[in-house]
Amino acid sequence: MTHTTQAIDWRTIHALIPWLSTLFAWLMWAGFLLVPTVFGLHYAGMFPAANNAVYVMMGLTLCLAATAAASMQHGVRAIFFTGSVLLLSYWF
Repeated sequence: MTHTTQAIDWRTIHALIPWLSTLFAWLMWAGFLLVPTVFGLHYAGMFPAANNAVYVMMGLTLCLAATAAASMQHGVRAIFFTGSVLLLSYWF
């Protein structure tokens, strides 16, 4: 009985990290910004001039930026944009 051990290909995992981060950003945007706004579950009363649509559009812009960063293999930038979506979702 022979055991073949294959080494973990860290380059593949490293290439997936920006895309996983971007997927997480899109899920946070949809779950915490888009869905509550569409179904009227939340009202952003933090600033009188800003309404729910502004938060949704800011989140969409950050998700698109995270997607662009991931497609150009800028993992750190994709993670920063995902963190920005997290903060925006938290404030919302």
